[in-house]
Amino acid sequence: MAEIEVETAFEHRRWRHRVWYVRPRLEVSVYDVPLLLGDEADPFWDAAAGA
Repeated sequence: MAEIEVETAFEHRRWRHRVWYVRPRLEVSVYDVPLLLGDEADPFWDAAAGA
């Protein structure tokens, strides 16, 4: 895991500013981070590709 710093400005279907790497977070597991999607959403399904 890594800690990042971002500005949440989003326009024209893209982020307006770059993401900054802050530091590694060796004490945090990928399983400790909650998904931002609902339970029914699949983050690996690409609706634009129809797959």
